[in-house]
Amino acid sequence: MRKRMAITVTTMLLMLVAVLAQKSKQKPAQEQAAQEQAAQEQAAQEPAKPVLGQAQTQEEYNDYMKISQVTLPVDEPGKAELVNQFKSKYNRTPGDPELGVFVRVRTAEEFLSKYPESGLAPFVHQQSALFYQQLNDFSGLSEHGEKALEKLPENPLIMTILASAYAEKQDHDKCLEKAEKAIQLLNNMVKPAALTDEQWTQNKANLLSTNFASLGMVHLSRAQAGAGGDEQKKTDLQKAVDNFQQALANNKMDDISYYRMGISFTLLNKGDEAIQALAKAVAVNGVVFEQARDLLEKIYKKTHQDSLTGLDEIISKAKQELQPAQQQS
Repeated sequence: MRKRMAITVTTMLLMLVAVLAQKSKQKPAQEQAAQEQAAQEQAAQEPAKPVLGQAQTQEEYNDYMKISQVTLPVDEPGKAELVNQFKSKYNRTPGDPELGVFVRVRTAEEFLSKYPESGLAPFVHQQSALFYQQLNDFSGLSEHGEKALEKLPENPLIMTILASAYAEKQDHDKCLEKAEKAIQLLNNMVKPAALTDEQWTQNKANLLSTNFASLGMVHLSRAQAGAGGDEQKKTDLQKAVDNFQQALANNKMDDISYYRMGISFTLLNKGDEAIQALAKAVAVNGVVFEQARDLLEKIYKKTHQDSLTGLDEIISKAKQELQPAQQQS
């Protein structure tokens, strides 16, 4: 039916063109020439429509390049004023790297204010989302991330960033939507020509790992809330474990996923599995080292007659198992 309808519509369009062409031939030559000239003049007066990924003027392109090229003020008064602006917004004192990000995101937003319809605007929104992620500013991240997706709806990078942020903010539905879509896109995505096979494999694995970790966090959070009863809690905990395992299959040095998987196993009353997961979280020696070590010791004592004897050997074994992945990272 659809194929037949398409043929019918095409035939009608061709007939319409033929009729219009015939009518134009019947017009006096002078009238036709005047109409053509008027159409050309109108087209010349209308501003060119923005093309996705392109600047319309050299000035616009130069302003776009400033986002990555802008640097901190050299003079102390100028830098001091910038620090005060940062402290006023975030209530903390920044170091130079964080202040540099602050300058770049302000430059990006100046570009968006000046060129709101630019073909480069979606990419500037994406840059801004990344900047705000570095500043731990969820409001700015989500605002610019969602705007980027309006024009770049199949961008797995920005979906991944948003999914992670929504997971942290416990906006479960939005996290699930973004993470599941990003995973689907990544699994079907063709390697970009600009990347080597090794670069693409690594980047894809990192993005997949982040999305599976976000899904795991959602299910763990739901289980801890316990809204659906014991059976639902058990289901959510198992889903959390499954997703953390997927995250770790793509990034074996993800200490946060080891830690959260350890919590999930603990809530499932699987002490041995919890110990193994937490030992690897400790072995990575990352941002959750202290929390992982504390929980590991509590569980180990509970299952080993209040003794820590043998725990160091388990951690040492975990380090050995992670050594190949550590060397590759």
